[in-house]
Amino acid sequence: MRNRRRAWTCKGFPAASAVRALLARGVAVGAFPGAVARWGRPGGRVRTVAVGFRGLTRNREPVTADLVYDLASLTKLLVTTSLALIFFSRGRLDLDQPLADGPLGSYLAPGGRGSAADWRRLTPRHLLAHQSGLRPWRPFYSLDDRRADRRALALEALRTEVPLAGPGESTLYSDLNFLLLGFLLEEIGGGGLSGLFDRELVLPLGLAGTGFKPGPGAALAPTEDGFRYGGPVGLADLRGPTPLGRVHDDNAAWLGGVAGHAGLFAPADGAWAIAGDWVRAWRQGRGLVFERPALAEFLRPVPSRAGPGRPLGFNRRGLVLSLASSSWPETAVGHLGYTGPSLWWAPDHDFIWLFLTNRVHPRAVNPAWRPADYVGGPAWPQKSRLRGR
Repeated sequence: MRNRRRAWTCKGFPAASAVRALLARGVAVGAFPGAVARWGRPGGRVRTVAVGFRGLTRNREPVTADLVYDLASLTKLLVTTSLALIFFSRGRLDLDQPLADGPLGSYLAPGGRGSAADWRRLTPRHLLAHQSGLRPWRPFYSLDDRRADRRALALEALRTEVPLAGPGESTLYSDLNFLLLGFLLEEIGGGGLSGLFDRELVLPLGLAGTGFKPGPGAALAPTEDGFRYGGPVGLADLRGPTPLGRVHDDNAAWLGGVAGHAGLFAPADGAWAIAGDWVRAWRQGRGLVFERPALAEFLRPVPSRAGPGRPLGFNRRGLVLSLASSSWPETAVGHLGYTGPSLWWAPDHDFIWLFLTNRVHPRAVNPAWRPADYVGGPAWPQKSRLRGR
């Protein structure tokens, strides 16, 4: 993009006018119908911009900062990784305990008939770092679900998965890792994932409009104009628009709208409050729910035999193609979501960029969507202008 440095004021902070212009260009070229961006240092200077419309073919109302979006894979970070951080801090999650020896051991039946993965070697650390070797995705929704307990059906299917690599051999991003982590956290926490999220994050952080399966009164951004059971390829069929409040991810929808890899809906306030408590804990040693020692453990990249690897739950700036040409620090961590959102945090600078959009509306296959233009913001300040912690 042109004149990237002009997106920053002399104090090294993104100007609201530049961010608004960036999002307005996205709307104008058809990359997304609208978006909300929030950036800054939690507890310090923060700015929010809302641009465009909720939808194009339906819900054509102006976007406001409280609009609730389907956050897709940001669920992995804001729900599953966050709960893992909390349980790890309390000593309830052992990152290196083999799954066969943990709460899911009886479900995974190590060495039993049909068991393919090495559950006696696979650990929560492998799942969080995407080093389990499990394939990236599978259509659980196509399983014979005449049995009412879809959770048990999914666990049975996971037990018989044939890994593409051994534990720790390589880094392979997989929804299956976080689907399994969600089930593990439910066993540890003694409740469903939605209830655990409410108990551990929504209540202590005072989150509004944030959670799974939003109610009919929520101000929601629409997703695809096709009620799909077609996988993550963005091909809509003729079943009509995806209902407001139904998660876009088909596997999460099949599981009732709650899963460890997808299903979270939130406005900017909700996502920002969770990330802001990471910053508070990193800066002060302890936040309202998070603690710095746990964050330090999770932010440390886990090398595999094939490369440097990812942190636990987070992704690294250097491993994200759409951020490859950005000037974000190499220490920046975050995550992307298939529906369009992104969240990036530079721990050494207490700086967060949050971008929420519904770029899959009205269709997920959209050549105008260029993630590199939006997911990391307009630019990162020159090092000489940015003070560290």
